[in-house]
Amino acid sequence: MMLEKRKVKFQVDCGATINVIPQKYVRNTYLQPSTTKLKMWIGTELTSIGKFRIVLRNLQNMKKYSLGFTVIKPSLTPLLGKCASEQMNLITVNYNNNANVSSVPECKQLLMDYADFFNSELGSLPGQVHLQVTETVTPHRAAAGRMLVSIIPQVQKELKRLEELRVIALVDVPTDWNSRMITATKSTGEIRICIDPRHLNKALKLERYQLPTTDEVLPRLTNAEYFTKLDVTSAYSHVILDNESSYLTTFQTGFRRYRWLRLPFGTCVSSEIFQKRLHLPLDGLNGVACVADGIIVFGSGDELDQASADHDLNLKLLTTKIPREENQTEQRKSPAQGISNQLHWESRKYRNGLLPNPAKIDVITKFQPPTSVEGVQGLCGTVNYLARFLLQLSSVMESIRRLMRNDVPWTWSRVHDAAFAEMKQLVTKAPVLSFYDPNAPFLIQCDANSEELGAARKACRI
Repeated sequence: MMLEKRKVKFQVDCGATINVIPQKYVRNTYLQPSTTKLKMWIGTELTSIGKFRIVLRNLQNMKKYSLGFTVIKPSLTPLLGKCASEQMNLITVNYNNNANVSSVPECKQLLMDYADFFNSELGSLPGQVHLQVTETVTPHRAAAGRMLVSIIPQVQKELKRLEELRVIALVDVPTDWNSRMITATKSTGEIRICIDPRHLNKALKLERYQLPTTDEVLPRLTNAEYFTKLDVTSAYSHVILDNESSYLTTFQTGFRRYRWLRLPFGTCVSSEIFQKRLHLPLDGLNGVACVADGIIVFGSGDELDQASADHDLNLKLLTTKIPREENQTEQRKSPAQGISNQLHWESRKYRNGLLPNPAKIDVITKFQPPTSVEGVQGLCGTVNYLARFLLQLSSVMESIRRLMRNDVPWTWSRVHDAAFAEMKQLVTKAPVLSFYDPNAPFLIQCDANSEELGAARKACRI
């Protein structure tokens, strides 16, 4: 192998879990602190003096590989572990009969130990929430809306269920605010009870809490290898309203009036209040990220066994940090730890970077050419989800986007068919994106043509 500007012989060891290199091959300026203790197959223990990452070039195929190494003092033969050897195609591992006998059972045992934490029962976050209203806004009393006769039995059944869970309560006294009940049908066929809070939203004072985005969380996953995804059951219903705020959410069903005892869907403050309450117990936890009602627990490390141990520790700390009786999460949406390319949010995280969600790609490739301006708007909105993965998307879609202009008559021609087909080809060949590293050097690349002006910040590769 070529290490910087000199040839170095490495030993391939498919039984080694990490890569090891003597200090004489490493510049001290490259070293980072490390507390890793090494144990050789004969039982001898070695203490590492640091760790570093460097690029090796395989002289047989001239390919470059960025690998992490643990540095030791003894002048031994540099060692390439199993993962690095497999990555460099020096060895081939047959996974057809592979079975994980350690990580997944350990995670299953954790789920059993915290069975009351991972269930679908309704819990509650600490404290009560007070909804503040602007006194100058006149209270509104809405009349009951009409509903289909066919869904009345389902609505009555759902109202009874929510009342038994203490999510809603009957109201028999006059109230200043009265919203209209609306219903929505879930994908499972069940009925969701909501309210139409348009008038109430005008009076509610916003929390102004900064909601995290996926782009803000992704850089934290740069070295992550293992994941567990947790979803909070009936998210907003974990937040308890105080008595005064509860009466603000009174709604008319057509049968009787009810008020929400828990935070309802639809109000302009619900998402911010829930996020704030959920983040409080998660604050300070390593390897834990949260977007909306999804919690990701991840493990990082230079090697898979280190990442697995880090993941298990982070998951245990999460289950002990949040009181069991106060917060319930769904196990059915908690994939088993041990899967390093688990789906989460809108993209798929791999060891080498980020890929678009395959479900999104499948939907786009099945699209038919739009037949109206509204169809073009829907197409562009969906495809723009992949904009970060497709460098040429803007120029390819230019002829199609022109159809949305008011001064352009609707005409779908062969030019648009070609652009539509080329867009689908780009989608199916989306590259893997590496994660942003704030410590890595970067460059600003600018370009322009007669139509557009653009600039991009790109990470530099060694």
